[in-house]
Amino acid sequence: MKFTGYILLNPRISENGQPRFNDENLAGFFQCADQFLESNRLEEALEGYLDIASRGSELKDPEIQAYLKYIQGICYKRLALQTSVQENLTKAVQVLAESVQLYEKRNIIIKTAIVQNDLGACYTALSEYQEKEILLAKSEAAHESARQLLEKAMRNCNPEQNPLDYIRIMQGLANSYNALAEFKEPEKNLNEAIACCEKALEIKFQNQIPKESVPTIYAVVQYNLGHALKALADINNQEEYKNQALAACQAALQIYELPQFPFEYAHLQNYIANIYIDKAQISKEEIFLNEAIKVCKKVLEVLTAHTRYPLNYAHILYNLGCSCKLYANIRNSREEYLAKALRYFEAILAIDDLAGSSEIFGSTYLNLGILFHSLADLREPSGYLSKAVQCLQDAAKIYTKHEFPAKYAVIQSQLGEVYQTAAKSGSEPVRNLEAAVSAFQEAVGIYETDKGSIGYLQNRHKIGTVWLELAKATQQKEHLQNALQCFKSLQEICNVETHPFEYATSLISLGDTNAFAAKLEDDPTSLSKAMEPYEAALKIYSADLFPVEHGKILTKTGMICRSFANIQNKEGNLNRALNNFQTALKLCPLDKCPLDYAGINEELGYTYLEMAETNPKNYPLAVQSFENVVKTLTPQSHPEKNADIQILLGHCYLNTAGTEGTDIVLQRALRAFEAAVKYYSFEDFPYEFASIMNDIGITYDTFAKTVKGISFQSPSTYQKFVAEKIFNAVGAYEAALSVFTFDSYPKDYAQVQHNLGLSYSFLAGVQGKNENANKAIRAFQEALRVYTPEGHPVLYRQVNTQLEKEKQRLN
Repeated sequence: MKFTGYILLNPRISENGQPRFNDENLAGFFQCADQFLESNRLEEALEGYLDIASRGSELKDPEIQAYLKYIQGICYKRLALQTSVQENLTKAVQVLAESVQLYEKRNIIIKTAIVQNDLGACYTALSEYQEKEILLAKSEAAHESARQLLEKAMRNCNPEQNPLDYIRIMQGLANSYNALAEFKEPEKNLNEAIACCEKALEIKFQNQIPKESVPTIYAVVQYNLGHALKALADINNQEEYKNQALAACQAALQIYELPQFPFEYAHLQNYIANIYIDKAQISKEEIFLNEAIKVCKKVLEVLTAHTRYPLNYAHILYNLGCSCKLYANIRNSREEYLAKALRYFEAILAIDDLAGSSEIFGSTYLNLGILFHSLADLREPSGYLSKAVQCLQDAAKIYTKHEFPAKYAVIQSQLGEVYQTAAKSGSEPVRNLEAAVSAFQEAVGIYETDKGSIGYLQNRHKIGTVWLELAKATQQKEHLQNALQCFKSLQEICNVETHPFEYATSLISLGDTNAFAAKLEDDPTSLSKAMEPYEAALKIYSADLFPVEHGKILTKTGMICRSFANIQNKEGNLNRALNNFQTALKLCPLDKCPLDYAGINEELGYTYLEMAETNPKNYPLAVQSFENVVKTLTPQSHPEKNADIQILLGHCYLNTAGTEGTDIVLQRALRAFEAAVKYYSFEDFPYEFASIMNDIGITYDTFAKTVKGISFQSPSTYQKFVAEKIFNAVGAYEAALSVFTFDSYPKDYAQVQHNLGLSYSFLAGVQGKNENANKAIRAFQEALRVYTPEGHPVLYRQVNTQLEKEKQRLN
């Protein structure tokens, strides 16, 4: 969300119409002060105007008094852009209000309206520091009064006879309409502003176009035109409006050059940067982001080198932050650009001269919340997620539910997503999911009066997804029913004709919910209930128009088929699942959607594993699928998933041991398990570490016992080979036993002791018979501490038989 509120710019005093001075001395005083004002020497200009105001006896004409109050107001208004914002705005409001009263007494309509617009602008700026609701109401009233006066003046003004007044009226009306668009009927008021600007640009004055006759009025008109077009483009998302807005702002910059107009120059460049950012968001073109960054950095040089305008400075930092945030989605160095964006947004909060409750801070907090949420995916999550929550809560204090309902809804929706992520990271999942539901419900409440709106449908859908996650976390059917109700209610609101994609999304989620219901309630009928909405969604997301989406849904149907295989027609349903996954893989290739490609390969691997139960030839196909996963989800990008699949790979390789090339297969199994243990370290994941070490021990054991493909020159060479592998196996088992103790994990302890005994038993047949047989006996006896006749009769008999064999070996 970008911040681009309307700021009213003023033409030069000389172009806006000055009163006639009968007193030459008085005219000279004004001329001197006006020169200071137009040279941006604001303190000296204000000192001159205050000096004139002290000459009470010389200021008999109310129009001159009104003009003097107005010009003082302009000085205070412009000083507020640099320093002592609240104090200077308060003074500006006071003298501008007095000017309005004086002009009204003389019934000078155009001047009254011009001052009313400036008064309204000051009310708006001051509302960020105090009495927000009251001052915004006054601002709207002032701009509305100005509009009415100017429209009245327009009806009595002939553009051919009074072109200068007509241009001033059109410029003033454009100010009013642009300002009023911030309060009500934005499209209508913005279109009116555009029409006024276009009429003003058509006028000629003394055979000159406005750019030549009244250059700063021309610049203000172009600025107003650019603002209205850009604001309209934000509403309608029309590319042509953005291009026209860009042209208008660039035309205004031909007048607002440095060093005469530092504020206007910086403000217009901010608009231009905003437009480039908008264009980049749509086209994903780096060229537009490069232009935006170039503009911003150019302005930063001006602000630091010439003068300090905190609001402009904040806007430029904001645009740089937005640009870097977009770069993070385009370039590979995502973390680097997110960090840059973070620095720019945090720099805004360090600006002292801005109101803590200003909209620029609200938008900054919102963006920081989004950035911290993104960084949580790349770095240690808990700290960043808590920062994200805090920033979004700070944003909600500024963008309140009452004053900014639409932005409040966006914040609550983002907050819900952060809580969802926190739940997935393992941090108090139930509490965070419940908080997510509350946040999404807050967002939905904003859209309650318009249930057909995208905002309502999307947040209602998010509530359903969280209820489903809560059902998975708690295994509670009540949460599952809440999810089902959510998704079913969405289908009552939207349909294929009105909201095809939202309807399809609700179908997919309904399928997901029913698929989980089949597991939770152990109800096979829920599998059919899941398949039906998936198949309906496939018709909306057709393969020819939406290949990736079609592929994702096919993957879900394949998983349902695999579940069906556990109930009936195992071979037929597994083959059907296989066909769905293979088709999905063609629709989701590695180069276009790597994550989906990896996910489908994972499901393919599981399917081949199930098929391998009856036909071991499927193990190599499972291996190939899992290899595709680990190549895509690398240890650097997805360390946990990579480690989990490496464990599966290791088991697949073990299951193929005994075929030709066993030594190569077992080496691959070892590499897979060793890759997994790099993530599942003893310090961080002791249980998983011990399980993998047990697998490594089994792999070395298998190496020792299965020697096909290896030729030995002599019996001693063979004995050395076996001893080496067994010792490696023993080392792995002992590492596992450092975690799997008798007291902590008795079943795992017994299993590893059993494996250890088998290793020593095999080694005893090759070398050190008595020594290794005794070690085998001790290991089997340790296993039998757990495998009792009462608790584990089958394992007891198996291990006891092996124990007796070892005892006989010694006799």
